[in-house]
Amino acid sequence: MKDLAIYPGKAAPVRQAGLSMIELMVALAILGVLIALAAPSMQSFMASQRLGAATNELMGQLALARTEALRRGTRVTLCKRNGDTCTTSGNWSQGWLVFTDSHRPDSTAQFSTSEQETLLMQQTAVTGQQLVVVGLSGTVAHYVSFEPSGRAVQMNGDPIEESTLRVCSTSTALSDAKRARDIVVLPSGRAMVRKDASGNPLKADGQALSINSACGVS
Repeated sequence: MKDLAIYPGKAAPVRQAGLSMIELMVALAILGVLIALAAPSMQSFMASQRLGAATNELMGQLALARTEALRRGTRVTLCKRNGDTCTTSGNWSQGWLVFTDSHRPDSTAQFSTSEQETLLMQQTAVTGQQLVVVGLSGTVAHYVSFEPSGRAVQMNGDPIEESTLRVCSTSTALSDAKRARDIVVLPSGRAMVRKDASGNPLKADGQALSINSACGVS
């Protein structure tokens, strides 16, 4: 057996070691398990974020309509749309219009450029995001209209009853208890997201919702 030479002042050679094929395969398998565990949480997070963003956007546009009514001293209406007109068919996922409303010949909203009404904002259809917006009660099934004082009223000027718009997600990543947000429009014209004592979004009946009952889809 040969003696190893020792060189003063020099470090001993270090043997470089890498991962064996088996160690690499084990590491990849562990990484795969971690990704699989994290994926549902990420999907749920993204679906919840989209739901919250859509709710906030609708809340913002309700606030815009009310503010414009106060600022302009005229009726301003937000209605669900079919192209460039208001409609009583379908749901709010088709998009909506916000306009100055001086021409009210019927019991529901109508937008008419020939009557010198001004289009203030138009929202395109909510598509490809697994989101549905429905009017649950009161006149908000088709429109929300604000008079110059900021109050929410019907087409004939009578005050509305407390009414509810629901923004909901059909994503299977969300549990039934977390798939909907209810926006309540008060006769005063204020809109708010209904919440419980803990600050969590609360449905009108306080119950968990299936996709069908929340969004009107199977």
